[in-house]
Amino acid sequence: MGQEKKAASPDRLQGKLYCLDTDRSVQTKICPVDISNGLSWTSDNKTMYYCDSLKKTIDAYDYDINTGEIGNMREAVRFDEKTDGIPDGHCIDADGNIWVAMFFTGQVIKADPRTGEKLQYVKVSDTALKTTSVCFGGQNFDEMYVTSARNKPLMEPIENDLSGGLFKITGLGVRGLPANEYEG
Repeated sequence: MGQEKKAASPDRLQGKLYCLDTDRSVQTKICPVDISNGLSWTSDNKTMYYCDSLKKTIDAYDYDINTGEIGNMREAVRFDEKTDGIPDGHCIDADGNIWVAMFFTGQVIKADPRTGEKLQYVKVSDTALKTTSVCFGGQNFDEMYVTSARNKPLMEPIENDLSGGLFKITGLGVRGLPANEYEG
């Protein structure tokens, strides 16, 4: 992320996505970027999904699990800031769909990265509009957990303000995948 000379207005395209290899060497994978966010992989580890929030897309890359190399970048899902919000953290479910926390709209969007189609909108909160990340958990990975950012401390307090909270959503009828573990 770039330097912020003005709050919440980073210099554009100053960031990079790095890879920490198992030998603890660091490699630049994607450059330049604005705000690196969600990373997830398909269950066969052949495709990596990546979100640069200000691009308002989730991009797909061919991925080689043995070398960590990525290539063949293509747009998987495009979001409209006015109606969807800004894509932030994301995760993938067992069916291969991406669940994306949408900053400024208090929702999570389920999308099919193979077609770009938005399949489901899940409202998280009317007062926690800055949803930041999403993951699956629970014994069967059938519970969704969503985080949100807190409103600025100088703002007028909102009754029942849930910003900065962690939300648990059940009954979606889907299961997530276990988190990837670093092997270094």
